[in-house]
Amino acid sequence: MNDVINMNTGLDVAGLEEEDALALEGSFKAILKYGPEIVTDTSISSTILAKLIENRLFNSRATVRIVNSFRLQKEAFDYFILQVEIDHGFRDSKKNGNTNRDREYQIWGYGKSRIAFGDVLLRRLAFVDKLLNRFTSGRIKFDYSPAFNAKYYLISAGKDLILKHFEPPFVAAVAQSDELIMLVNGEDVIIGFPVIINDQNTVTLQKIMSSASFLAKSMM
Repeated sequence: MNDVINMNTGLDVAGLEEEDALALEGSFKAILKYGPEIVTDTSISSTILAKLIENRLFNSRATVRIVNSFRLQKEAFDYFILQVEIDHGFRDSKKNGNTNRDREYQIWGYGKSRIAFGDVLLRRLAFVDKLLNRFTSGRIKFDYSPAFNAKYYLISAGKDLILKHFEPPFVAAVAQSDELIMLVNGEDVIIGFPVIINDQNTVTLQKIMSSASFLAKSMM
């Protein structure tokens, strides 16, 4: 286990197994060229964590914490990339009969919307969605992006605002990803991958967040 901050990257890897620490370091290095600022103000991370938990993104029985958070800035808006730990506690291993700590690490993004979309849900398209689409017209599609329409389910009461402000670069970036989840609740925008963190999904998330021109300056 690591018990210190990595002095080469400035990341907090305290208490992480070596494999997990390397995964988080690789994730961070993958976005270094975009100029991430490591957030050291714990009140910011605590505020964002409360938003993640409030929106029930994780198993309610798990203990969730933000291990590292990075602020990235564009001229008109900023956003956060988050390395999140989901701790499921101790579980019995069927393989060797031992009791092991079950922790996983995921990559998530957070920002503030400058557009009042209302509630928005974006997730991977399921077979049942294709069936329901025959009987309902609530699902939002983009005529210019068959790839997005074939892959993702998007719903919101603010359909006209979505079609106006989800611009082609953002839609294209989402369409190139897999297993993405996006929630908008009020001004809170949460986008991430509910799978194990790696370099590729970190870079993909950065591309998506940086293309989200509907975001605002967070003022955090």
